[in-house]
Amino acid sequence: MLSVENVFKTIEEKSIIHDLCLNIQAGDNVALIGPNGAGKTTTMKMIMGLLSMDKGRITMDGFSVRNQRKQYLNLVGYVPDEPFFYEELKGEEFLRFTADLWGEELYVDNENLINETIDSLDMRRFLGEKIHTYSLGMKKKLSLLIALIHQPKLLVMDEPFNGLDPMTVYAIKDYMKRYVNKGNAVLISTHMLDAAEHFCTHVAILKDGHLLSYQKTKNIKKQGSETLEAYFVNLVKENEK
Repeated sequence: MLSVENVFKTIEEKSIIHDLCLNIQAGDNVALIGPNGAGKTTTMKMIMGLLSMDKGRITMDGFSVRNQRKQYLNLVGYVPDEPFFYEELKGEEFLRFTADLWGEELYVDNENLINETIDSLDMRRFLGEKIHTYSLGMKKKLSLLIALIHQPKLLVMDEPFNGLDPMTVYAIKDYMKRYVNKGNAVLISTHMLDAAEHFCTHVAILKDGHLLSYQKTKNIKKQGSETLEAYFVNLVKENEK
């Protein structure tokens, strides 16, 4: 599925990402965690083709983000930390506007799945309202709906649980679990280590652009750490400059 191979990124002569390698397969639910400034958002943006890499290769099912952009982007969906909306539109209008950008045929082909997702996220009763009236949780759900319009195989989410109430967090996590169980994959960045520990199958830890660890979440306790938080803190301290 997703392959990140030996990726480097420098911004204003500062190394942001150094020799990053990740491999995400169908059924994986991966948390990308790290201190502030570790390079998480930069990594997300490079995976989505929003930021170019200096060196390396990123592919999705063999399609290159750099050289086969259309085929690549057809396979991935993105939920940014702060999504953009035309807030004077109703939710259903913005959803249809975004769907039209993908093409009428794609919307028709995926309409049943789109409706299923709307109901799964309990958004149908809100789609007739203008977006500026939405809560943060409703906006996050709408952003998730938009990311899933073209039924991507990989969903990339930057800080998906920030500022959300417990019921919204539960609804999003529940949907994402079912999405992964269908043979798709999820990559999230998060500061919520407890959520990552109990929700994600794999954890990748970044610090200063270096990948310190990438492994199955269940293996962390086997290495002597009681929690992901304890493992994370100890690993980061061991790698302080």
